[in-house]
Amino acid sequence: MRWLVLAASLLVLAAPAAHATCRDGRVDALTGVYDFTTVVLGAKKTSAIGVNGYYRMRVTAKGCELQAEIAKLGFTNVMFPRERIQYGKFAARTYDVPDDTSDGPTLALFVDATLAADKGSTLSVGFTFVEGNGFWRYVGDSWQEAGMWGALSVVRVGRIDAPFAASKRLRCSSERIGAGTALGVAFDCGDLIVARPTLDLALFRLGRDGMFPYGFRKIAASGADGGGWVDYCYWARGDGGGEELGAGRFRLAGGNTALSGAAAASVRKCGGRAAAPAAPRWEGGVR
Repeated sequence: MRWLVLAASLLVLAAPAAHATCRDGRVDALTGVYDFTTVVLGAKKTSAIGVNGYYRMRVTAKGCELQAEIAKLGFTNVMFPRERIQYGKFAARTYDVPDDTSDGPTLALFVDATLAADKGSTLSVGFTFVEGNGFWRYVGDSWQEAGMWGALSVVRVGRIDAPFAASKRLRCSSERIGAGTALGVAFDCGDLIVARPTLDLALFRLGRDGMFPYGFRKIAASGADGGGWVDYCYWARGDGGGEELGAGRFRLAGGNTALSGAAAASVRKCGGRAAAPAAPRWEGGVR
Protein backbone atom coordinates (compact mmCIF):
# COMPACT_ATOMS: atom_id res chain seq x y z
CA MET A 1 0.00 0.00 0.00
CA ARG A 2 1.26 3.47 -0.92
CA TRP A 3 1.19 4.98 2.56
CA LEU A 4 3.36 2.17 3.94
CA VAL A 5 6.01 2.72 1.26
CA LEU A 6 5.95 6.42 2.11
CA ALA A 7 6.29 5.65 5.79
CA ALA A 8 9.32 3.51 5.07
CA SER A 9 10.93 6.33 3.07
CA LEU A 10 10.33 8.78 5.92
CA LEU A 11 12.35 6.77 8.45
CA VAL A 12 15.39 9.00 7.99
CA LEU A 13 18.73 8.84 9.76
CA ALA A 14 19.37 11.05 12.77
CA ALA A 15 22.32 11.43 15.12
CA PRO A 16 22.25 8.65 17.76
CA ALA A 17 21.89 9.56 21.40
CA ALA A 18 25.07 9.39 23.46
CA HIS A 19 24.23 6.13 25.20
CA ALA A 20 25.82 2.73 24.76
CA THR A 21 24.04 -0.53 25.50
CA CYS A 22 26.37 -3.51 25.73
CA ARG A 23 24.97 -6.13 23.38
CA ASP A 24 24.49 -9.86 23.79
CA GLY A 25 22.52 -12.47 21.86
CA ARG A 26 19.23 -11.35 23.37
CA VAL A 27 19.82 -7.75 22.36
CA ASP A 28 20.82 -8.74 18.84
CA ALA A 29 17.54 -10.64 18.54
CA LEU A 30 15.60 -7.39 19.02
CA THR A 31 16.78 -5.89 15.73
CA GLY A 32 14.27 -5.95 12.90
CA VAL A 33 11.04 -4.34 11.70
CA TYR A 34 7.90 -4.26 13.85
CA ASP A 35 4.32 -3.07 13.67
CA PHE A 36 2.51 -2.20 16.86
CA THR A 37 -0.91 -1.00 17.88
CA THR A 38 -1.62 1.09 20.96
CA VAL A 39 -4.88 1.47 22.83
CA VAL A 40 -5.82 4.41 25.07
CA LEU A 41 -6.76 3.25 28.58
CA GLY A 42 -6.47 6.62 30.32
CA ALA A 43 -6.82 10.23 29.14
CA LYS A 44 -8.07 13.64 30.19
CA LYS A 45 -10.96 13.29 27.73
CA THR A 46 -13.05 10.14 28.14
CA SER A 47 -13.84 10.20 24.41
CA ALA A 48 -10.24 9.11 23.76
CA ILE A 49 -10.60 5.85 25.72
CA GLY A 50 -10.37 2.85 23.42
CA VAL A 51 -8.82 4.70 20.48
CA ASN A 52 -6.09 2.71 18.69
CA GLY A 53 -2.84 4.08 17.26
CA TYR A 54 -0.86 2.43 14.43
CA TYR A 55 2.95 2.50 14.33
CA ARG A 56 5.87 0.97 12.42
CA MET A 57 9.31 0.61 14.05
CA ARG A 58 12.71 -0.53 12.79
CA VAL A 59 15.34 -1.43 15.40
CA THR A 60 18.97 -1.41 14.27
CA ALA A 61 22.33 -1.81 15.99
CA LYS A 62 25.41 0.31 15.48
CA GLY A 63 28.30 -0.83 17.59
CA CYS A 64 26.93 -1.03 21.12
CA GLU A 65 24.00 1.29 20.41
CA LEU A 66 20.46 0.28 19.55
CA GLN A 67 18.39 2.74 17.58
CA ALA A 68 14.68 2.77 16.80
CA GLU A 69 13.10 4.46 13.79
CA ILE A 70 9.40 4.97 14.50
CA ALA A 71 6.56 6.32 12.38
CA LYS A 72 2.97 6.91 13.49
CA LEU A 73 0.89 5.78 10.54
CA GLY A 74 -2.60 6.58 11.79
CA PHE A 75 -5.26 5.83 14.39
CA THR A 76 -8.63 4.10 14.57
CA ASN A 77 -10.00 3.76 11.01
CA VAL A 78 -7.61 6.45 9.71
CA MET A 79 -4.31 6.10 7.83
CA PHE A 80 -2.34 9.33 7.50
CA PRO A 81 -1.32 10.94 4.19
CA ARG A 82 2.41 11.58 3.77
CA GLU A 83 2.40 15.07 5.27
CA ARG A 84 0.68 13.92 8.49
CA ILE A 85 2.93 10.92 9.27
CA GLN A 86 4.95 11.68 12.42
CA TYR A 87 8.37 10.04 12.52
CA GLY A 88 11.89 10.13 13.94
CA LYS A 89 14.91 8.09 15.03
CA PHE A 90 15.86 7.62 18.67
CA ALA A 91 18.09 5.74 21.09
CA ALA A 92 16.60 2.42 22.17
CA ARG A 93 17.61 0.90 25.51
CA THR A 94 17.08 -2.42 27.26
CA TYR A 95 16.79 -3.84 30.77
CA ASP A 96 15.83 -7.13 32.40
CA VAL A 97 12.30 -7.71 33.69
CA PRO A 98 11.58 -10.50 36.22
CA ASP A 99 9.47 -13.17 34.51
CA ASP A 100 7.67 -15.87 36.46
CA THR A 101 7.04 -18.03 33.38
CA SER A 102 10.54 -18.40 31.95
CA ASP A 103 13.94 -19.68 33.04
CA GLY A 104 15.29 -16.16 33.33
CA PRO A 105 14.33 -12.51 33.03
CA THR A 106 12.74 -11.09 29.89
CA LEU A 107 14.52 -8.31 28.04
CA ALA A 108 12.47 -5.11 27.77
CA LEU A 109 13.05 -2.49 25.08
CA PHE A 110 12.10 1.12 25.72
CA VAL A 111 12.16 4.20 23.53
CA ASP A 112 11.44 7.82 24.45
CA ALA A 113 10.37 9.47 21.21
CA THR A 114 9.30 12.86 19.95
CA LEU A 115 7.72 12.21 16.57
CA ALA A 116 7.29 15.07 14.11
CA ALA A 117 5.41 15.44 10.84
CA ASP A 118 6.68 17.44 7.88
CA LYS A 119 3.90 19.97 8.45
CA GLY A 120 5.02 20.57 12.04
CA SER A 121 2.80 18.51 14.35
CA THR A 122 4.70 16.71 17.12
CA LEU A 123 3.97 13.91 19.58
CA SER A 124 6.12 13.03 22.61
CA VAL A 125 5.58 9.49 23.89
CA GLY A 126 7.49 6.81 25.78
CA PHE A 127 7.10 3.18 24.61
CA THR A 128 8.00 0.01 26.54
CA PHE A 129 8.03 -3.37 24.76
CA VAL A 130 8.14 -6.63 26.74
CA GLU A 131 7.98 -9.61 24.37
CA GLY A 132 4.78 -9.18 22.32
CA ASN A 133 3.12 -6.58 24.55
CA GLY A 134 3.88 -3.48 26.54
CA PHE A 135 2.64 -0.05 27.55
CA TRP A 136 3.06 3.62 26.68
CA ARG A 137 2.32 7.13 27.87
CA TYR A 138 2.52 10.64 26.50
CA VAL A 139 5.28 12.76 28.01
CA GLY A 140 6.18 16.45 28.09
CA ASP A 141 3.77 18.84 26.42
CA SER A 142 1.78 15.92 24.95
CA TRP A 143 1.13 14.63 28.47
CA GLN A 144 0.12 18.05 29.77
CA GLU A 145 -2.30 18.51 26.90
CA ALA A 146 -3.93 15.05 26.66
CA GLY A 147 -2.69 12.87 29.55
CA MET A 148 -2.99 9.71 27.44
CA TRP A 149 -1.55 6.32 28.40
CA GLY A 150 -2.31 2.68 27.73
CA ALA A 151 -1.17 -0.72 26.47
CA LEU A 152 0.30 -1.94 23.19
CA SER A 153 0.74 -5.12 21.18
CA VAL A 154 3.67 -5.63 18.79
CA VAL A 155 4.41 -8.08 15.94
CA ARG A 156 7.52 -8.63 13.84
CA VAL A 157 7.32 -7.71 10.14
CA GLY A 158 9.44 -9.20 7.37
CA ARG A 159 10.02 -6.03 5.30
CA ILE A 160 9.91 -2.30 5.91
CA ASP A 161 7.44 -1.90 3.01
CA ALA A 162 5.19 -4.84 4.01
CA PRO A 163 1.45 -4.32 4.66
CA PHE A 164 0.62 -3.28 8.22
CA ALA A 165 0.56 -6.52 10.20
CA ALA A 166 -0.56 -5.62 13.73
CA SER A 167 -4.17 -5.78 14.87
CA LYS A 168 -6.15 -2.66 14.04
CA ARG A 169 -8.51 -3.23 16.97
CA LEU A 170 -6.68 -3.80 20.23
CA ARG A 171 -8.60 -4.46 23.43
CA CYS A 172 -6.67 -4.59 26.67
CA SER A 173 -7.43 -3.89 30.31
CA SER A 174 -5.52 -2.23 33.12
CA GLU A 175 -5.80 -1.97 36.87
CA ARG A 176 -3.95 0.14 39.40
CA ILE A 177 -2.65 -2.02 42.21
CA GLY A 178 -1.63 -1.11 45.73
CA ALA A 179 -3.06 0.96 48.53
CA GLY A 180 -2.24 4.58 49.20
CA THR A 181 0.54 5.28 46.76
CA ALA A 182 -0.02 2.73 43.99
CA LEU A 183 2.54 -0.03 43.62
CA GLY A 184 1.97 -0.12 39.91
CA VAL A 185 -0.39 -0.60 36.99
CA ALA A 186 -1.22 -4.10 35.75
CA PHE A 187 -1.80 -4.43 31.99
CA ASP A 188 -3.63 -7.51 30.68
CA CYS A 189 -3.08 -7.56 26.93
CA GLY A 190 -2.20 -11.17 26.20
CA ASP A 191 0.47 -11.33 28.88
CA LEU A 192 0.18 -9.71 32.30
CA ILE A 193 2.71 -6.90 32.70
CA VAL A 194 3.00 -4.77 35.82
CA ALA A 195 4.56 -1.32 35.45
CA ARG A 196 5.62 1.37 37.87
CA PRO A 197 2.84 3.97 38.39
CA THR A 198 4.80 6.49 36.32
CA LEU A 199 4.82 3.95 33.43
CA ASP A 200 8.56 4.38 32.95
CA LEU A 201 9.60 0.89 34.08
CA ALA A 202 8.21 -2.64 33.73
CA LEU A 203 8.33 -4.44 37.11
CA PHE A 204 7.47 -7.99 36.09
CA ARG A 205 5.81 -10.12 33.44
CA LEU A 206 3.58 -13.17 33.65
CA GLY A 207 3.49 -14.80 30.22
CA ARG A 208 0.77 -17.07 28.89
CA ASP A 209 2.98 -20.10 28.37
CA GLY A 210 2.80 -23.13 30.63
CA MET A 211 1.50 -22.10 34.07
CA PHE A 212 0.02 -18.76 33.07
CA PRO A 213 -2.76 -16.43 34.24
CA TYR A 214 -5.90 -16.15 32.16
CA GLY A 215 -7.15 -13.26 34.23
CA PHE A 216 -6.13 -10.90 37.00
CA ARG A 217 -8.18 -9.59 39.91
CA LYS A 218 -6.86 -7.59 42.83
CA ILE A 219 -8.30 -8.69 46.16
CA ALA A 220 -6.10 -7.22 48.89
CA ALA A 221 -3.26 -4.74 49.08
CA SER A 222 -1.04 -2.77 51.41
CA GLY A 223 1.50 -0.29 50.18
CA ALA A 224 3.47 2.86 50.70
CA ASP A 225 6.24 4.72 48.91
CA GLY A 226 8.97 2.29 47.97
CA GLY A 227 7.34 -0.92 49.17
CA GLY A 228 4.22 -2.98 49.79
CA TRP A 229 2.33 -5.92 48.35
CA VAL A 230 -0.82 -6.88 46.49
CA ASP A 231 -2.63 -10.25 46.43
CA TYR A 232 -4.37 -11.26 43.23
CA CYS A 233 -6.44 -14.11 41.81
CA TYR A 234 -5.69 -15.83 38.52
CA TRP A 235 -6.64 -18.81 36.41
CA ALA A 236 -3.81 -21.20 35.67
CA ARG A 237 -3.32 -24.37 33.65
CA GLY A 238 -2.28 -27.37 35.70
CA ASP A 239 0.16 -30.08 34.68
CA GLY A 240 -2.72 -32.36 33.66
CA GLY A 241 -4.14 -29.75 31.29
CA GLY A 242 -7.10 -28.82 33.49
CA GLU A 243 -7.77 -25.32 34.73
CA GLU A 244 -7.58 -24.32 38.35
CA LEU A 245 -7.85 -21.18 40.44
CA GLY A 246 -4.85 -19.77 42.20
CA ALA A 247 -3.70 -16.77 44.15
CA GLY A 248 -0.38 -14.99 44.28
CA ARG A 249 1.33 -12.04 45.89
CA PHE A 250 3.34 -9.36 44.16
CA ARG A 251 5.81 -7.62 46.46
CA LEU A 252 7.82 -4.47 45.87
CA ALA A 253 10.60 -3.36 48.21
CA GLY A 254 13.36 -0.91 47.47
CA GLY A 255 12.67 -1.05 43.74
CA ASN A 256 12.97 -4.86 43.65
CA THR A 257 10.05 -7.08 42.74
CA ALA A 258 9.17 -10.64 43.67
CA LEU A 259 6.28 -13.07 43.39
CA SER A 260 5.22 -15.35 46.21
CA GLY A 261 2.25 -17.23 47.57
CA ALA A 262 -0.71 -15.20 48.78
CA ALA A 263 -2.10 -15.17 52.31
CA ALA A 264 -4.53 -17.96 53.25
CA ALA A 265 -7.46 -15.52 53.39
CA SER A 266 -6.69 -14.36 49.85
CA VAL A 267 -6.46 -17.93 48.60
CA ARG A 268 -9.94 -18.62 49.96
CA LYS A 269 -11.31 -15.47 48.30
CA CYS A 270 -9.96 -16.76 45.00
CA GLY A 271 -11.92 -19.98 45.40
CA GLY A 272 -8.95 -22.10 46.35
CA ARG A 273 -8.10 -24.01 49.49
CA ALA A 274 -5.34 -22.81 51.74
CA ALA A 275 -2.62 -25.36 52.40
CA ALA A 276 -2.79 -26.99 55.81
CA PRO A 277 0.12 -26.15 58.09
CA ALA A 278 2.81 -28.79 57.99
CA ALA A 279 2.54 -31.39 60.78
CA PRO A 280 5.61 -31.89 62.96
CA ARG A 281 7.72 -34.89 62.03
CA TRP A 282 7.32 -36.24 65.55
CA GLU A 283 5.76 -35.21 68.84
CA GLY A 284 7.35 -34.56 72.23
CA GLY A 285 10.72 -33.29 73.23
CA VAL A 286 13.87 -34.74 74.70
CA ARG A 287 14.15 -35.17 78.47
